[in-house]
Parts: sequence; structure tokens; C-alpha cells
Amino acid sequence: MAQISLTIKDTIYAKEVEAVAAMNGWTETIPDPANPEQTIPNITKEVFFKRQIKAWARNQAVEFAARTAVQTATDGVEVDA
Repeated sequence: MAQISLTIKDTIYAKEVEAVAAMNGWTETIPDPANPEQTIPNITKEVFFKRQIKAWARNQAVEFAARTAVQTATDGVEVDA
């Protein structure tokens, strides 16, 4: 499996993690799947940050595939105005 390493300066790492958490809906607790009236601790902001970065990369691949498919499907199609 390929691995990607991302280097973020120590001086801005905490700000980056905070920003991604804030902009993507991270909360300290989440509903307990076993008891929806209760909450349980969420994953840490750092784990959330890493998951968001991975999700962004996956979404880029999906978006690219969709755009390529649309372009392929519409190549040579003429529309009368």
C-alpha cells in the first residue's frame, strides 16, 4: 500500500488541527449508538484531522472520475440551439 507523508510546521500544527476540526463539525462527544439518549467521547481532534485529509484525497479521486466520465459521455455530442 502506498503511503503519503505530510509535513506541517510545529508552529502551525495545532492551528491546522483546530481549523479542520472547527470547519468540519468535530465535537468532543457523539451520540452513543447503543443508547442514543447518551453520549460517548469522540475520536481525538488529531485522529479526526488525519481522517479528513484522507477523505479529501478520496473525494478528489471520485470527483476526477465523475468529471472524466461526463467528458467522455459528452464528447462529440452536438446540441441544437
